[in-house]
Order: sequence, then C-alpha cells, then structure tokens
Amino acid sequence: MNYDKSMRKLIHNFLPYSIYFFVFGSFAFIYTQLIPFLTYLGYSTFERGLLLSSISLLTLVIQVLYGFFSDKYNTIKPIFNYSYLTLGILSFFLYQTTQLNFYFMLLLVSLVGSLFRTLAGFLETWTLLSNESVKLKFGAIRAFGSIGWAIAAPLTSIIVIEFGYPMLSYVIMGMILISILMTSFQSDVTSIETASIKFSDITELFSTPDYVKLIVIFTIINIGFNTDNFTVIDKMIDLNASTNQIALKWSIQAIIEMPALFLSGWILMKLDILKALRISIAFFIIRIGLNGLATTPTQILYISLLQGVTFPLAFLAQKYMIEKVTPVRLRSSAQMIGLAIYGAFPAFFTPLVSGFLVNLVGYNNALFIFSVSLFSGLYLTFRLTQFHKSKT
Repeated sequence: MNYDKSMRKLIHNFLPYSIYFFVFGSFAFIYTQLIPFLTYLGYSTFERGLLLSSISLLTLVIQVLYGFFSDKYNTIKPIFNYSYLTLGILSFFLYQTTQLNFYFMLLLVSLVGSLFRTLAGFLETWTLLSNESVKLKFGAIRAFGSIGWAIAAPLTSIIVIEFGYPMLSYVIMGMILISILMTSFQSDVTSIETASIKFSDITELFSTPDYVKLIVIFTIINIGFNTDNFTVIDKMIDLNASTNQIALKWSIQAIIEMPALFLSGWILMKLDILKALRISIAFFIIRIGLNGLATTPTQILYISLLQGVTFPLAFLAQKYMIEKVTPVRLRSSAQMIGLAIYGAFPAFFTPLVSGFLVNLVGYNNALFIFSVSLFSGLYLTFRLTQFHKSKT
C-alpha cells in the first residue's frame, strides 16, 4: 500500500518534467525544419517572410481568446489537449504537402504556427497557475522542455535526410499522442472564483502603467528573438549551411539555456530580476551584431552559445514580472494577452521588415539595424527602476 502510494507520488512529481520534454520535443519536430521546408518547396525569401508573418495575425486573436476563456472558466487542461491534437493533425498535412500552392500553404503555416506559439505559452501559463510546489520548480521544469527540444532538433535533420519531410508527419503525431496521454493525468489550474469576468475587464490591464511598459519592453526583446529565428537562419541558408548545421543551431541553443533555467530559483534570489532583464538585452545586442559580422555557418553556431544568457533571463523576467503587476483574477489573461502582443507583433513585423531590409542592404546590414534597435528596449528598462523598488 505504501509502495503504491510512493510510486503514485513519484509519478506525480515527475509528470510535469516528462510533459515538457515530450511537448517541446514535438514542437522542435514541427518548427525547426519549417524554414528549410519552405525553402525546399521553392519559396523566395520574401514569400517565406509573408508566410511566416501570417502566423502572428492569427496568434494574436487565439492567444487573447485562450487567456480570456481559461480565466472565465478557470481551466486550461481541456483547451490545451484539444488544441494540441489539432496542431498534430495540421502539422501532419503540412509536411505531407509537395505542391507549390501559396494560398494553401498560407493557411497551413498560419494555423500550425499560431497554435505552436499559443500552446507553448499556454503550457507555461498552466504551470505557473498550478499549485505552489510546481510553480517554484518552474525553471527546472521548463529546462526539460529545452532538453526535449535539444534532442529532437538534430533528429529532424536525420529524418529529413534519410526519409524526407513526409516522415516528420508521423513522428509529430506519435509525439503528440504520447504527450496528450501524459497531460490527461496532470492536474488543472488552481481553482479561484473567475466566472464573472467579462471582455471589458481586460481593459483593466492596460490601465496599469507597469503592465504596459513591460509589454513594450518585451515586444522589443522579441524582435531580437525573431531576428535570430528568421533572419539569422536565412543568412545561414544563404551561406550554404547544411540541414544538419541548421538543426545543430537549434540544439545548441536548447542545451546552453538549460543551466540558467535549472538555476532559476537561485537566480531570482541572488540577482535582481530587473538587472537580469538588462543583462539579457545587452547580450542580445551583442549577439545580433556578431551574427551580422559572421562569414560562415560555423561562426553563427558559436555565436548561438549566447542563448545561455539571452533567453533564460528574458524568459524569467517575462513570466514573473508580468505576474507581479496583474490582479489574480486576470492571471491567465495577463500572461496570454501579453504574449499575444509581444509575441505576435514581432513575429509579424520581423520577417516582413527583414525580407525588405535584406533585399535593400543585405543580411549583414539588416542584422546591424536590428541590433541597434534593441538599445531602445535597454533604455526603457531604466524607466522601470521605481517600479522594481516598489515591489520589493
């Protein structure tokens, strides 16, 4: 009897880590080969920019709706599971596609991309709104997502080289079905009274100056992330990087961000979260600038090691700083609406502007321009000094 109880407790404690491992592993299979796949189908840099930008428009709507309804009905689990299964089905059809039909691909890419972006943030919100013991382990749990991504990313390249893109469809579906089986045993969000929430209540968030300032800062930061995801990958392709090298970049980034995520509890205790945010932006300015100077795919791979500083610190700031300035009853809406704005706008803006700048001044100068633009985010963090003091 005690043995069974101990086993159930062990499984319950390890379940969140397993869920993140498999869910983010499936995300890696879906996302890391998307740009090479579109290139393989024959789409130009500008066309790829249009396809990728379409993701953000739908993401903006979906994330707002997900945040509102999860708060109103005090649930995330069923919304996540049904949406995740839908993502698997759509991804299956995406990588089975062999015809160059722009409008059909526009529909598939926008749906797959928007669900991928929404569900990644939705899972993180689910964890933050779970019981306190799970929340305290959030950084370490999220690190298992990075482990899953790091292992899956190079496997995508092997699968594509050996079996072609259609095989990814079957792997993605298998990963998603395993993940849904595990999430069915995970508890839903902690219960609070939220049934009276209306859409008009969302305006309360934007009447909070600290919330608005944070959204602007994180929007600027995510322009940097999207520059690395889109423009730098395109530059690697232009430098004749292999599929293996592109997959390796994703793996390196996922591996190098793990230590800071595992040590997130210590970082939050020892390092002022506002200082952590500033350090992240400063290193991002350096990172994007160095990518502009890079002349080989190998150099870009070395530069990607800076992910170990840029992503974890910005990620922790996004999650914890927004939580501090919002009412408990709007806890999910605040995270998802914030993510909709600082996630969707840069995702729409960056590929389009990147495609335009690359055609106008080339990859290197385009990256220099994006690097300089991040100084505005660093400047705005100094406007949050009083905010930080008032919270301590």
